[in-house]
Amino acid sequence: MDIFQIAIGLIILTTPVCFAERPVDCSYEVLSEKEYGEYHSAIGYAEDLIAAEKWEDAVLVYKQLFERYDFVFLRDCKIAAQVAAYAYKNDDAIAFVKEGIKNGWALKSVRKHKILKSQIHPSKWLEITAVSDSLSDIFKSRLDPVTRYVIKKMYHRDQRMALGALLTFSSNGQDRYAKKKFAPHSEKQLGKLGIIIDSLGYPGEKLIGNESWASIILLHHNSISQNYVLQDSLYPRLRPTLLLALQQGQIHPYRFALIQDWYVAVKSAHTQTAYGCLQIELTRDQLTHVNKLRKEIGLHSIETRNRLIKLQKRTGIDFNLSEGQQALAETRILN
Repeated sequence: MDIFQIAIGLIILTTPVCFAERPVDCSYEVLSEKEYGEYHSAIGYAEDLIAAEKWEDAVLVYKQLFERYDFVFLRDCKIAAQVAAYAYKNDDAIAFVKEGIKNGWALKSVRKHKILKSQIHPSKWLEITAVSDSLSDIFKSRLDPVTRYVIKKMYHRDQRMALGALLTFSSNGQDRYAKKKFAPHSEKQLGKLGIIIDSLGYPGEKLIGNESWASIILLHHNSISQNYVLQDSLYPRLRPTLLLALQQGQIHPYRFALIQDWYVAVKSAHTQTAYGCLQIELTRDQLTHVNKLRKEIGLHSIETRNRLIKLQKRTGIDFNLSEGQQALAETRILN
């Protein structure tokens, strides 16, 4: 019996059973699908306000939203804190920093943000430092440590296998490696991931305190090769569960969009896109299609993203906008 089988046994034995047929996370109020859909839409609206430089209005949206939800995404806390500090709403900035620490933001990382470091008074930093351990304890108590361990091990295994492809220098060699080595490995990974999702939900920030490990496993799977993706049945089978996870606050729209965009891009030999994460330019027709899909999951429009990139360069606020691109760049709109 391998470590995954042992861990899955522990997960099943220790999963609290609520009133649903499928085990759910009982540490949270069970929210309707509509409610986290509203959360994502409100975040998109706040980012539209920021792009229009309506700083105080955006801070108010974040404040009201964070008061309503027990779990909020760390990415959103980081942006809210910086925007509040930039708007000289320092009490709100401090509250957002504390909310971020409660959701996994390390104090050392908080201090790296120049706007926060300059705007928050030293005495307030002492106040934040004094409560940081207790807030971090809240974050740690929320997590499922067994599932976190399992997904972390799967992620590291995936990274080692992906490195093998990079060390295979010829194109033909990489194709053979993808087909004979990586694809069978990735199929096992998605099988295990499916078991966890069916038992506990998507293992992301809410469940294990990390948004990237599981999504990178899916990204690797969706980028094996065009021939593989065309015949793949594993990811299409998982995709409805990811959409459900999106509505239940288990995955951020940005992460879902990136996973799906890789699938669409590889499947179409990079001639098509869904959410525009990988594109450096879009036609007007593509833009309309992309923005419609982005709005459906609560992501801001491409135009808003372009304005935020300009603001990031001017203000120093980190809006975490790189998405699937290696370098941060505005998307060109072709006439």
